[in-house]
Amino acid sequence: MSQPPEVFQPLARRRSLGEDIGVQLQRLIQDRTYPPGSTLPSQRELARMFGTSVSSVREAISVLVATGVLDARRGHGTVVRSITRSESEFDGWLGVASDPDEFRELLEARHLLEHFTMHTAAQRLTPAAKRALNDILMEMRAELHDPEAYVDADMRLHMTLAAVAGNRVVSRLMRAIQYPLRFQLTQSVRQLYSSGRLQDSLSDHEEMLEALYAGEAEQAFSYIGRMIGRAARLNDSKLSSAEAGVSPVEEAAEPVIFLAPQP
Repeated sequence: MSQPPEVFQPLARRRSLGEDIGVQLQRLIQDRTYPPGSTLPSQRELARMFGTSVSSVREAISVLVATGVLDARRGHGTVVRSITRSESEFDGWLGVASDPDEFRELLEARHLLEHFTMHTAAQRLTPAAKRALNDILMEMRAELHDPEAYVDADMRLHMTLAAVAGNRVVSRLMRAIQYPLRFQLTQSVRQLYSSGRLQDSLSDHEEMLEALYAGEAEQAFSYIGRMIGRAARLNDSKLSSAEAGVSPVEEAAEPVIFLAPQP
């Protein structure tokens, strides 16, 4: 078999439309086209300006909200947050894991960060922090019928826990990997919702917070392990399907997230 000419180079993974929009919005914020305190155009207007769908704009905004760049509230629009000099640059990972090893490493990083977060937050919980966490949990209960809104609330819960832990570096690291984690969470939530088992995720979060409030940090962290295990099984299934050349119609438009089998 002849060898391909050297001029051919492996193709890099192309970003999704949501990633492209997120990068462009970030640049517009950094060059102060939209300075802190300003309100972005509506999602429908942004979709018209970018020539794409509202869902792609929503994806980009959700990531920038999770990373702390934007603040989106119903009835108030999407506002650019005021950020300190030390937080003026966002160095987030606007993509998904490209192979099994990278996703395993991502999962290991999440394990380390959330283990620290849970143990430290257990020592620093205040009545105000508990109220904030309980409010988000109530929102998760209310959004069981809406997987996308449920994911938004779920992400805020974990970012709030990181903030309660009080380590700014850990909070920034959590924000930096929110895009691939959100992608993984979205896949898991959609699967649970389609099978009528999204309540399982809510129950894990309820029991996690109950253990945390009781000062049982390791017990609380075990529920995160359960969530990760669910994601592992789903992604192992996706990887097996990809290796077998199976392309279910309902998953044809979704990129595969790779996750190495857990020991």
